[in-house]
Amino acid sequence: MEVKYQQFLNQALDVLPSRKREIVERRFGISTGKIETLQSIGNDFGITRERVRQIINDSLNHIRETKTNELITPLQYLSDYLKQRGYLKREDILLQETGGDKFQNYVYFFLNLGEDFQRYKEDEDLYTVWTIKEEAVFQAKTIVKTITRYLDQTRRTLPLEEVRRTIDIKIHTRALYSYIEASKYIEQSPEGLFGLVHWPEINPKSIRDKAYVVLKKKAEPMHFREIVLEINKIFPSTKPVAPESVHNELIRSPHFVLIGRGIYALTEWGYQPGTVKDIIVKILEQDQPLNRQEIVKRVLQQRKVKENTIFLNLQDKDLFVRDELGRYLLREKSYS
Repeated sequence: MEVKYQQFLNQALDVLPSRKREIVERRFGISTGKIETLQSIGNDFGITRERVRQIINDSLNHIRETKTNELITPLQYLSDYLKQRGYLKREDILLQETGGDKFQNYVYFFLNLGEDFQRYKEDEDLYTVWTIKEEAVFQAKTIVKTITRYLDQTRRTLPLEEVRRTIDIKIHTRALYSYIEASKYIEQSPEGLFGLVHWPEINPKSIRDKAYVVLKKKAEPMHFREIVLEINKIFPSTKPVAPESVHNELIRSPHFVLIGRGIYALTEWGYQPGTVKDIIVKILEQDQPLNRQEIVKRVLQQRKVKENTIFLNLQDKDLFVRDELGRYLLREKSYS
């Protein structure tokens, strides 16, 4: 539905004397697009900020009383918009979706004019929102906290419908989306999944975070040059990341493990840091003696290397010895 905001606004304001109209227009940024403070308006007119507030309130009341019919269309449109979205919407998104780039200040004026609309300022849980149903704010906070706890426990990004089904939320998808948008704790990832705002896959800032997102999405080890290509594809910017920068981050961060020539995996997948020899030592510390093929099989679960590389490392007689059956064990540990 297209609302002719300028037409309705001119009809609403034409009942005001020029001085009051100018004060209202400046307060809501009608002409300039820039909302002015009560103090700055008061300074120009030589009156107190409280007097400016009083003039604005009196002017809005006068418009409501004298322009009832002219206000029906824009106010009904905004009311229906909120009803369809769970009776609540984050302010900046509401203004953009209903007013576009040109008429956001007009929408803000009508929201203040309509007596059913309530504005709740930003707090620790939600950004600034508008509603026509006070209990929607409490419901949004309750649902958002439930989702936040669930995401924190599972540590998984989820599509919106899975969030709805898993937690068994009894509201429609559009309302749930509005509640999440208003939340300070939950955000949507570049891939359209939802998670906690501090997770790197949700709000990736550094090269390390972006590399983590790429590997998490791929769900298998990747060569660092492949990671570079994916970063530049998923996170386009004026300055693509360089392979050297990505490689340096992968080497330094404990979140990643080098498992082959230039191939990296996530530590959280169970890959252990260290050389092939280090991996063999850890395997034998956990379970020895083992024959050569058993060792090869376990090492290849941790590293993408050739079998000959493993055989060469097993020849280190300072670390490994063989029993009478040809099985390997650590030299520093006796085996009976």
